[in-house]
Amino acid sequence: MKEKNVIAWTALISGAARHGCSEKALSLFEMMKEEGFRPNEMTFTGVFHACAHTGMVGAGQRYFNMIEEYGLEYKIQHYGCMVDIYGRAIIQQSLDKIGHQRGLMGLVLGYGIKRVSWCPR
Repeated sequence: MKEKNVIAWTALISGAARHGCSEKALSLFEMMKEEGFRPNEMTFTGVFHACAHTGMVGAGQRYFNMIEEYGLEYKIQHYGCMVDIYGRAIIQQSLDKIGHQRGLMGLVLGYGIKRVSWCPR
């Protein structure tokens, strides 16, 4: 990174999260903190995307609590991201249950539910 600042870090974190590299996004977030940069509200939005795409409910909740620790304000997008994190986790649990109970038909139905949850908002 040519110039390190919170905007550059946030761009890297958000880009990694949006392209399915959730572990990389969270690793970048930790590196940013270790180098002494303070996250902003948008940084946390990127982190929440990473958590949502990997079903990391516990991590998402910990990062959500960090917003206050950094003296930042909760924004509407943070609450929306948390709904997404919990919603995806519930969908995955439901899919697992359907798959075990209904065999192939459950998998087909589950795939359809999952496709709907992937649709852009």
